[in-house]
Amino acid sequence: NRFRVYDRPRDGKTKNDLCREIILSLVERGFNIRYICFDSWYSSKET
Repeated sequence: NRFRVYDRPRDGKTKNDLCREIILSLVERGFNIRYICFDSWYSSKET
């Protein structure tokens, strides 16, 4: 998928869950990620 829709009532995922899914999918597809720039909306220890 190229994007994720934030709909916690439906799927139970937080915005940070979706963020981590996107990063993981890029790594699994072979992207060598050195830096990622996000808005503070995605700040969490886990992310």
